[in-house]
Amino acid sequence: MSLDRFLPAPLKHLLERYRNLPHIELTAYIGVSIAMLIMLPALPNQETDWGKTYAPAALDWLRGVHAPWELRPNFANPPFVLPLIAPVALLGAHAGFVVFMALMLIALYASARMLGGSPILIVLSYPGIWMLAYGQFEPLVCFGAALGWYALRREKFGLLGIAYVLLAIKPQIGFVPALLYFLWTPTWKARFQSCWLPAVAIGWTFVNWGLWPLDFLPRVVAADNGVAASIGVSLWPIIGPLALALFAPAVLTPTNRKTRLLLVLAANALASPYSPAYSLLTLLAFPLPWWGYVAASIPAINANGSIFIRAAILLPLGLLIYRGSLPTVRE
Repeated sequence: MSLDRFLPAPLKHLLERYRNLPHIELTAYIGVSIAMLIMLPALPNQETDWGKTYAPAALDWLRGVHAPWELRPNFANPPFVLPLIAPVALLGAHAGFVVFMALMLIALYASARMLGGSPILIVLSYPGIWMLAYGQFEPLVCFGAALGWYALRREKFGLLGIAYVLLAIKPQIGFVPALLYFLWTPTWKARFQSCWLPAVAIGWTFVNWGLWPLDFLPRVVAADNGVAASIGVSLWPIIGPLALALFAPAVLTPTNRKTRLLLVLAANALASPYSPAYSLLTLLAFPLPWWGYVAASIPAINANGSIFIRAAILLPLGLLIYRGSLPTVRE
């Protein structure tokens, strides 16, 4: 159900004109982005993931540290991200954080435009503000999902390879859309065109770091410290592997591919063992019903209360339960 049906005719007309004028949306987005770039780095006593983990890990790698996660236990991403972020880390603490935020803001805008969602609503949502304030990688994964959809639709399989690399930054989110894109790729020749780049990137990590997952993954699991249960939206900590059954309505519901992608992402958020509330960011790049944006931002009511944080589970649950009422998610 869309909010539009409750609006008077004049407001519907104005809203339709707004939607048809993306330059107005872009202007508003730039204004919001500038405000965030000024305000968020100036927050007092702010410890960002960028400042305490990602940038130091990239600088450690430049200094020749073989396993950055041994010095930075909170570093929980595949090591191929280090050369990607090293140039930004070299800019220094403050400038690097501002540039990193700017890149994430660009990624969010592009993601929403490619998937049909609202850039303003995604950046002002709880997951959007969380990701920017803490300097997280989630916007790049969101951009990977959007770029993969764009590339597949336009049969630009080189871009699809870049999308796979971005999705691999957070496999617990990116594996599912990557699998869909691989299955939807029309020919084996196209699959080869799209897979050689991620194969090289992942192969390079094994050449440089050996069998790093054997050392890396146990550290990630140990570093969780109950985060998945306290601020997560996953049902895995409650019902275990039974949560995987949630993929059934997402996969079996007759619908178009774009809605299928949204539903599978929602099911993955509920079934993944590690799925914090802020990982719902990719869902917000789609054109959701009004209640979807509200549900995703419920945690903003009380960011310190796990009951309120877990209330964001209403977004993926609502999408699966009311999957027949998603007329805005069109091809």
